[in-house]
Amino acid sequence: MSAGHGIVDSADAGAFLARLVRLEHAALVRLRPAAAGARTALWARLPWEVLAVRTVAGACPGDVTVAAGQLLAAGTLRAAAEHGVGGRAVGQRVLRDALLDHVAVVVTPDDEPDRPVEVTQRMVQGLVRMGFLAASEDSSDADGVQVRAAGRWVGLVGPYGAIWSQKATDLVVRPSVTHPNG
Repeated sequence: MSAGHGIVDSADAGAFLARLVRLEHAALVRLRPAAAGARTALWARLPWEVLAVRTVAGACPGDVTVAAGQLLAAGTLRAAAEHGVGGRAVGQRVLRDALLDHVAVVVTPDDEPDRPVEVTQRMVQGLVRMGFLAASEDSSDADGVQVRAAGRWVGLVGPYGAIWSQKATDLVVRPSVTHPNG
């Protein structure tokens, strides 16, 4: 990995980038400073229209978007893309949109029982395929998945990263100029 990006934990970033490139060869990744500049947040859109974010050690020089494949150009990251992570392949792209749009889980918040939050299979796949869950032997109650909602966005937050999806059904189209005839 190029030293210009400031990421210290290349193995962690490499796992994220390798999975991302396997899912979408021409994927872009946005690097943004996080945690008072001591860490870098890697943001990417997955092929099934959800955002994935992974925070890794090291400070990036600023807010920059680059091709994920470019970040994999150095030895450790390239090896992760070619040979997998921990001896396992890192991703497959054989899912159909109908399956991905299926509502896998409905969460009813205690404070708003009339506003259930729908979690699609897209989000579940994003969380799993990006490796944001703890291994079962490493899991504890503190490592569970949280469901979050912010406006039109729904998020799944795992121990190693988060997936966010915007509900297209909530989009509103408004005219930018008022016309006298309607």
